Amino acid sequence: MVNNKIIFILIWAFIIGCLLIGGYLGIYIIGKETGEYNDLAIPMAVGSILGIIIYLFFSKWNKKRNGNVPRDVFL
Repeated sequence: MVNNKIIFILIWAFIIGCLLIGGYLGIYIIGKETGEYNDLAIPMAVGSILGIIIYLFFSKWNKKRNGNVPRDVFL
């Protein structure tokens, strides 16, 4: 049986991969018109990964602050 931590890592790797592939496709489409590819690729990759890291940090911080309370209690 697969561990929950492994599933969590695989899901986030899939999400990051989809973000990067979508970003590179967008850069490719923009680059066809302007001719600039490399100038946009690095900020897109760093922004995607940094956004995921910030989201995970706030998620873990919120869980530590509120404990393991179900979401329905707050609604």
